[in-house]
Amino acid sequence: MIKRKMKSQFLSFKKGNVFLDTITVSVMLVIFGLFVFLGYIILDGFNEDFQADADMSVEAKEKLQTLEDSYPKTMDYLFLTFLVLFWISAIISSFAIDTHPIFFVLSIILLIIVLIVGAELSNSYQELAEESFFQAEVFPIINWVLSNLVIMIVFIAISIIIALYAKSSSGGVI
Repeated sequence: MIKRKMKSQFLSFKKGNVFLDTITVSVMLVIFGLFVFLGYIILDGFNEDFQADADMSVEAKEKLQTLEDSYPKTMDYLFLTFLVLFWISAIISSFAIDTHPIFFVLSIILLIIVLIVGAELSNSYQELAEESFFQAEVFPIINWVLSNLVIMIVFIAISIIIALYAKSSSGGVI
């Protein structure tokens, strides 16, 4: 009983969450993508030193080289998995919240702010990706998503808006 009351009080403060969910997904994706790139830069430098060390065994060198070779593809698909999971969780949480249509106007206004922030994040990423040490071409999925972050934000926001406001007053889908 108390848990249900706390849950309903928590959800009552979270009225048009298009802004919050979209900005959270966008920032999390950018941060995750930058950590992936940073990890690859560190791994690449470490592997170069490791391969040059004559004291290391051939087997250890082969395993580290295999790890470095598989890192980009693995992290690219992990990034895509996180994108899909964040998107699905935002849609599910939005669908579970009862909102009044008056919040739709506020959501659209706040969405414009999210698009501006997303454009700045995407432009910052593209400037960073042009640096020679960054090796953005090794991660095609991450590179595409972060370069086209505004498009992704629009799709995420539209799906959240549909989940928020495409319900009848009885709680079911129209």
